[in-house]
Amino acid sequence: MRTLLGSLIVVAALAPGCFTSSSPTSRARAELARQRALFEQAGLTSYTMTEQQSCFCAPDTTAAMRVTVTDGSVASAVYVADGKTVPANVRTGVRTIAEVFDLIDQQLDDGHTVVTVSYDPVLHYPTVMQSEVPDGLDSGLDISLSDLRAAPAPLSKDACRAIEQAARAEVVPAVDAHVACKVASDCSTERFGASCFESCYAIVGTGGAAALDAALTTVEDTQCKAYHAGGCTLIPPPCVPPATQLYCTAGACTRVPPT
Repeated sequence: MRTLLGSLIVVAALAPGCFTSSSPTSRARAELARQRALFEQAGLTSYTMTEQQSCFCAPDTTAAMRVTVTDGSVASAVYVADGKTVPANVRTGVRTIAEVFDLIDQQLDDGHTVVTVSYDPVLHYPTVMQSEVPDGLDSGLDISLSDLRAAPAPLSKDACRAIEQAARAEVVPAVDAHVACKVASDCSTERFGASCFESCYAIVGTGGAAALDAALTTVEDTQCKAYHAGGCTLIPPPCVPPATQLYCTAGACTRVPPT
């Protein structure tokens, strides 16, 4: 029994630029080598793509995935439907484009397998591969690759540091505007950091915890996303333990006792 994806592959195999190994094997290999050479000329080793396979396998294996490849290896994979991370045991079966080329080559070595391949006319990667053993019961494997995009170039160290500074600067006003207190119990020590900057702790007064949390949430959704997308890595500074005793002095929260 074939899934809808299998039906689409049969149609794609009839389009120009598609190739089936029902032709002489030498022609199949020549086409594979040509397309692979053209793909490798582009030097695309870091990219994202949508990958889906069709087989008689578990649903978490056949669901469409958005795959990130970094320097030729699968770095991450999430399900297209809900954005959840693909489990590690499933991700081991996710292939890079180079590995799909290898799989096609292996399938061509098997004289009992009929292989149908369609290549992207511009980027030259395999968009569809269908392999099937004639008269085999549910023994086929279909792989679909689409929406290939080059990964953005990593940010420089200076650019990463600039984002760290900008993120911190956006959060500082939430602290500065909330140091007021009437009594010491109005004061608290809160974490002053996000995934793209770290300043350890801040002492805030009335309403400060909520304001700081809101500011950090905004930073995570903006600067921190750009920070991680650019390949930046945070090196947090050493933090001293937070103050255990706070004071309300002259209407402001502080760790310094009044004199």
